[in-house]
Amino acid sequence: GSLESYFTVPGLKSPTDISFIDGEDPTPKAAAPVSSVAPGAVTSGTQISLTTETENGAIYYTTDGSVPTENSTRYTEPIEINQDTTIKAVVIANGLKDSDVTSFAYYIAVSGLQIHDIQGASHYSPYENQYVADIEGVVTYVADTNNFYIQSLTPDKNPSTSEGILVYKRSHGLSPGDAVNISGQVKEWV
Repeated sequence: GSLESYFTVPGLKSPTDISFIDGEDPTPKAAAPVSSVAPGAVTSGTQISLTTETENGAIYYTTDGSVPTENSTRYTEPIEINQDTTIKAVVIANGLKDSDVTSFAYYIAVSGLQIHDIQGASHYSPYENQYVADIEGVVTYVADTNNFYIQSLTPDKNPSTSEGILVYKRSHGLSPGDAVNISGQVKEWV
């Protein structure tokens, strides 16, 4: 093009080529996919729905650890989680750059347990390092803002098992007497 007066203002007239010298593509990105269930411990059979704010955006996903592309599985219905699974998803839409790839990691939690099941009759928990869900109890003691103890609502009357357990939850805000339903990972801590 040529630099010359253009409607009484200096300007570029009749450009034949444009390139961006800062290397940034000005095309906006599609909005990243969002999961209906927060990543973490879930029970077997949990249904995961994926959505995007991008109008006419198609969601593609993988569960094998690979990076999703338009050649991956297209999301059309909820994904059922029956084993530890990481979903990687991307949104692709005409006229937009692909969204960032988002990962959602899910771990199958054992459900239907009581505190005495987790504590077990030996020195170490039979559920050590496993995820557990829906453990009911009542707060008996608050150690600090991150730790509290709960006790079972239905003891098993077995002197070899314990009905109490320490729970670590940052900024829990609980008080003694509060009824709780806990899900998380079992850890031995000494």
